Amino acid sequence: MRTVLAALAFVLVALPTLASAQTLTSAEADLLASRYPAALDAFKTLQDEYPVDARLGEARVLLHVGRTSDARDVLAELVASSDDPRARALLGEVLVRLGEHADAITVLEPAVEQADPPNRDARLWRAIAYDRSGRPSRAEMEFRDVIRDYNRGDATTARELVLVGRASMALSAWSDANAVFARRTPRASRRGGTGPSSFSRSTAPTRRAA
Repeated sequence: MRTVLAALAFVLVALPTLASAQTLTSAEADLLASRYPAALDAFKTLQDEYPVDARLGEARVLLHVGRTSDARDVLAELVASSDDPRARALLGEVLVRLGEHADAITVLEPAVEQADPPNRDARLWRAIAYDRSGRPSRAEMEFRDVIRDYNRGDATTARELVLVGRASMALSAWSDANAVFARRTPRASRRGGTGPSSFSRSTAPTRRAA
């Protein structure tokens, strides 16, 4: 009898959690399907039970509908309360989109340097922030690291494949620009140069997506 009662108690406790998880999954599905009002309502109702995931979802919805400043406010509070690397990565992206590149680099730093493993989204957006703030050499290093992660076999999701694609495109653009520069510059003046000209096939994506 006690075993039956214990099992019944477990079921009664587990059912609300299961229902919440299903609602979180539904909210993610609404977001992917561009049903933004429904997704926003669902994420807000789940914030007590899923304080990080639900608020991340809320911020993503706000970003999709153009409420970038509101997304920044949500994420800033989330970083302050949880210091989750995913929140830092998304806040960094928001700051880059707002043109606040120095702040983005500061926010993204712990998500790259202290997280284990480093957050790939954070690394990509830090590279973009470096590039847009006039620090192309640092940006190049970050883009290369995104590609190296992929070539090690770590990137598996569609989102991660998009990240490595963006990094590859950035490096390829620099390589093309360097080729134009090389054709128009005397050989002697090019000796000893570093930077975008060092892009090679060894840092291009070599692994095929599964």
